[in-house]
Amino acid sequence: MSILWPARIVVFLGLAVAISVAEADGGNPPVINSWEYETIQDAIDQAPSPAIVLLPPGPLEIEEALRLKDGVVLDGQGMTVVSSPGDQFGLPFLTKPDAIDPALDFMVTGPQEIRVRINGALEPGHLVRVALADGDFWVSEVADVNGLDVRFQDPLPRGGHLGRLERIDPVEKAGLRNLTIEGGRNPFWIAGARDFTLENVRIEGNEFYSVIDQSYRVTIEALSKYRVSAGLAVFSSNQVVLQDALIDQHAFAGIFLRSAFNTAVQNVQIIGRPDLTPASGLTGDGITIYRGQDIRISQVQIRDTSCYGTWITESKDVSYSDVQVENSFTHAFYAVDSDGVSFVRCRSQFNRSGWGFVLVNNRNINLRHNLAQRLPMGFLLWGNQGGRWQRNLSQRNEVPDTFENNQGIIGL
Repeated sequence: MSILWPARIVVFLGLAVAISVAEADGGNPPVINSWEYETIQDAIDQAPSPAIVLLPPGPLEIEEALRLKDGVVLDGQGMTVVSSPGDQFGLPFLTKPDAIDPALDFMVTGPQEIRVRINGALEPGHLVRVALADGDFWVSEVADVNGLDVRFQDPLPRGGHLGRLERIDPVEKAGLRNLTIEGGRNPFWIAGARDFTLENVRIEGNEFYSVIDQSYRVTIEALSKYRVSAGLAVFSSNQVVLQDALIDQHAFAGIFLRSAFNTAVQNVQIIGRPDLTPASGLTGDGITIYRGQDIRISQVQIRDTSCYGTWITESKDVSYSDVQVENSFTHAFYAVDSDGVSFVRCRSQFNRSGWGFVLVNNRNINLRHNLAQRLPMGFLLWGNQGGRWQRNLSQRNEVPDTFENNQGIIGL
């Protein structure tokens, strides 16, 4: 039986009462026992920064989303199963910026610089976001300020940065670890965070994406998702690392990167649902990259997707290395209208209806040492400009490869 944690009831769970805050030892952050507070949220709110807030072991049902704060890591100790009652709300865990400054007028003066028309609005270390033309955001950190000129730690995106500039007061150095999240809609929505860590978290049976939104320097390790409608979504975020993860039986995309920058996905296994097809409306790509920049995908296995193995569009500098796609419903590797797409030592086989590598209207493509076998077609390259083709192998496919209207590709 799950334990309902009402807003105003203390539950001790039969555990021995200990001091609420353990003394720091050797520089380690103090440990807070959440069951000694009226609510878990009280324990989070009253914890010093930094601190570790322990959740009680066993099933735990919460009545409202838990809001994380600066310097606090929520630790389930590996034995906590968190769920929410029905669809009353859909976010067991979330962050939110405490405040956003009014929009600042600015003009772009270079790839890493802007000129702010309001003096003194920004200082080194501030986290800011730039509105893009399509409504997404670019998130970066201020490196230095010289009068009205501001330089960022990261280059601005290549286009669309003509909207407004806002300062974010982020939730910093917080995290989740060692717990299971069951049911509900979004397991977590991490927005406006910096230096956030998520480690050893298992998610089961959720309806929508787990979300990293408008955040900076996020590390996700040992994430497991089972029987979920959607996997992990990264929106308008910068310097996100996902590694050592398993996403199993997803219906929508296993990993969805929209306006993500400087992001790495490595050592991840993504398994879809072969009973679904695009006709179901559940477009379950293994990895979707839309308007991303500087994305690195390596040592990833994708299989049984209900749509593309991976789909890349309107993106810049995306590299795949040592990625294997098996039994995708449509194309295994599909890239369109992008600049700087690279596939190295990637492998596609046994697709149900799609082709292996399909690249259309891209610039500066790089395909080296890839294998496409036992497919309707191995490689289709059409309308690409510039790049390199080297030692790619197509074998045991139903029809010959197709190369048309490509220009300036060395080796093709």
